[in-house]
Amino acid sequence: MRRSLSLALLCAALGAGCGKSDCQLIEERVCQCTGQTSDQCTTQAQSLLGSPSQSTQDKCSGLLHTCNAPEGVPFCEWIHTPTGKQDCGFAVDPQGPATTTP
Repeated sequence: MRRSLSLALLCAALGAGCGKSDCQLIEERVCQCTGQTSDQCTTQAQSLLGSPSQSTQDKCSGLLHTCNAPEGVPFCEWIHTPTGKQDCGFAVDPQGPATTTP
């Protein structure tokens, strides 16, 4: 459940705009690992986020260059490793605000 939610939130955070933006390209990479069809994942991401802000689009540009599995390693396995999470924007910033679970 948590992994599914994390992927959905990342998809939302990297929601696609019109055309093949960097956000859409990252979204397509992540969506291939969710078990949903690309259309389902894209629709869910767009409904959660709407149109991404310029700062989100800038973040997507950076992630597009780092969110790549090493050669010979399946992307959907690598993305769950500490390095994959960091390189694809999943990792929680330890300096960020603390949150608690109810």
